[in-house]
Amino acid sequence: MNKLINFKEKDSIVLILGVTICGFVYYFLHGIYAIYDIDNAWVLSNTYYYLIDNIQYDKVFGAGSGFYFAKTHAWLYGSILNIFGWELSNARIISTILIWMSALLWFFLLLKMGYSRNIAFAFILLFLILEPNFAAANKARVDALVFFLVSLATFLAVYKAFFISGIVSMVALETHLMGGAMSGIYVLAYLLSNYRAKDKRSAWWLYSLGLIIGIFYYLAFHHENLSEILSIVAQATNLKDQVNHYLYAYFFTTKYYRHIPELVVISISCYIFIAKKLYRTEQFVGIFILLVLISTFIIRRPNFHYAIYAYPAFILLIVVVSKYLKHSYLSVALIFAMLLPQYGFVYFKYNHFEFNEYLKVIRKSVPKDDLPVVGYSTHWFAFYNENRDFFAINYQKDVAQLSLKDFYLIDDSQHVDSYSISMADFIKDCDAQVIFETTFDSSVILTKKMICQQREFQ
Repeated sequence: MNKLINFKEKDSIVLILGVTICGFVYYFLHGIYAIYDIDNAWVLSNTYYYLIDNIQYDKVFGAGSGFYFAKTHAWLYGSILNIFGWELSNARIISTILIWMSALLWFFLLLKMGYSRNIAFAFILLFLILEPNFAAANKARVDALVFFLVSLATFLAVYKAFFISGIVSMVALETHLMGGAMSGIYVLAYLLSNYRAKDKRSAWWLYSLGLIIGIFYYLAFHHENLSEILSIVAQATNLKDQVNHYLYAYFFTTKYYRHIPELVVISISCYIFIAKKLYRTEQFVGIFILLVLISTFIIRRPNFHYAIYAYPAFILLIVVVSKYLKHSYLSVALIFAMLLPQYGFVYFKYNHFEFNEYLKVIRKSVPKDDLPVVGYSTHWFAFYNENRDFFAINYQKDVAQLSLKDFYLIDDSQHVDSYSISMADFIKDCDAQVIFETTFDSSVILTKKMICQQREFQ
């Protein structure tokens, strides 16, 4: 431990300054980053109704037909939220802790692999500040937990606990299909670059045995749903769409094209890595990037959140190239300079927003009775513990099957959710009576009582 904390002065200053800046960014953007993100309510509503009412389908959004993954996430987050409350802020705190723990795992596994402390420092600073990880820390999605489990499986493999690593990989798979896939890729990259053939075979046997034992963990949750997982895997590897690539989605479809500068840094680093033949001495980096890139063409879901699983390879590439250029923290300074203005813009735009006050207004807009409410995803947090049903405006299944008659419809001008075709078709023939109208933070909130009794329900 004394050796570990006996840093050179420069490294100590950079680490303390960098972690402090990251801490401030996380603190000041907590609660105001991605305010209206649909996945927060999507994931937590599933979790809530599964734990409280043992409902194993998507009650609020009507998506999918079962609960085939993520029960690990549901039990972990749900157990904590049952104690501290089902506020979105609490879920974000859990995600933030998991991301910071992941950074710590990567710090120690990089040291174990023989990388210098300044490379490990630079890695975790970029890891914490780059948006794939920062976004996961500020949402209730499964990504923070899945990435923690993938990191833990890799950490255990590096520390030669291959059997336990295999079990953890299966826990990651139960949490999300990407968890199992990326755990295997990370461990494979390590084995291909660090083990002789004989040792490699022994490690793979132990890892595979762990995977087999881990299957029983998955079966404990999902033994009745084995056939459905094949269709889910088929969807994840769908090749029909013209552009169906999660890195393309991350770099080229997100708002303001804000990740293009990161792509430039990654591309330049890749060029230097190849041009200077650094792959001869940095075999793990080369194999890691190659396997991750191959995986992006196999896993064909264009979900930009998945970039978190590719970014460890990119970050390690960047810091290794910076080390080669004899400026270990150049990349850290450059990327911090690119991202801090973006995070500052988010703070400037939303720092006055009070989520709990917003929910009070939404709750106030609906009379105290037991009629169902149809609203935007975030509105679920205002009604989840009331004696009424709530359905999202983008409900995916046939809304007519809900047998809605009288209900309340909340419109909110700031939300980006859009009505599903089924919901739009259903409400167009209902009579509407405006019962509440106000503004909150430049958002126009309008509540209507919808009377649809004249419709025939099949």
